[in-house]
Amino acid sequence: MEATGIRLFIIEDPGNTKAIGSFQLDGQFTVRGVRVMEDKNGELFVSFPSREKPDGEYEGIAYPATRAFKRKISEAILEDYHVRLENRDRELEQGKSPEEDFAEFQDEVQTQDAPKARKGKGR
Repeated sequence: MEATGIRLFIIEDPGNTKAIGSFQLDGQFTVRGVRVMEDKNGELFVSFPSREKPDGEYEGIAYPATRAFKRKISEAILEDYHVRLENRDRELEQGKSPEEDFAEFQDEVQTQDAPKARKGKGR
């Protein structure tokens, strides 16, 4: 399986979250809520979707089952992040605003998630 259809939005806030977005597995299964994060040492990593349990602990909602697959997906997402970061810097030099970038990101997500026409009776 390959991480395809990666959609990231770079966060301009100085916090730990550097980007949010989604990716697809072989163009067949979409995972939303991935984040590119920065740890205390300044290293980037990919955080997969999770939720807080009543006891305050977090549990994964969607995540790779093996370390090797996690590394493969993380590398693809981080590579895309670096490309988008370079493109964003180039666009900022050309006068494009982060708001325009976010509007394009939302358009991509809405287009990606648009419902498909269904065939058959009662569907």
